[in-house]
Amino acid sequence: MNSIDYFKLQAKNLYRDFKTQTPVVGKPKGGFKYDYSRTYFQIYDIISDFDIDEDNFTLMNAQHVIAKIAGFDKWNTLIKTEASELELTKLLFEHQDKIDSITWDLYIADCQAMNEEELDAEMQVEIFKQVVIEDNLFNMVIDCYLITGDVRKIIRKIKQEDKHKSQIMKNDSKHTSISITCGKTTDSFEQLQCKSSAKSGLI
Repeated sequence: MNSIDYFKLQAKNLYRDFKTQTPVVGKPKGGFKYDYSRTYFQIYDIISDFDIDEDNFTLMNAQHVIAKIAGFDKWNTLIKTEASELELTKLLFEHQDKIDSITWDLYIADCQAMNEEELDAEMQVEIFKQVVIEDNLFNMVIDCYLITGDVRKIIRKIKQEDKHKSQIMKNDSKHTSISITCGKTTDSFEQLQCKSSAKSGLI
């Protein structure tokens, strides 16, 4: 997947998370009007940090937020960025739970100072893949907007358990309905037997 398609997908995922909203029961929690069953993003943090109108959020708004998280002023700037720079931005976005852009810029500045050589975006991409992804050199724990790794697995497990419980309750409801129907059918059958016997002069 190329970088632009990746960011388009992130905008769609953010919008999907937002569309899971359900009205808050009782007093609003933390100033939020809705509850969200999120899968991809820390939606509550995003709503708070980007001052989002919960009643008016579109895919275009989602694109703008993704661009902001990625370090751009707007979506159009993101999609017009040179491919190699956008690839680096994609890596930083994808691994924002391990390293933030400020730490990365400081690291690259030190590398350039030591080597007395400017590192372009293509070289930074290769360095990033080596030191962040393969070597996990920074080993940082960062609160980020993207739900990644173990957190996503936990959320998926909770949703599966909730779905399973819902299915059990639905099946129990069906069994109850069938039992009642069978009871009515039996009563009707007995009544028919009585009527038939009466006609035959057996009762």
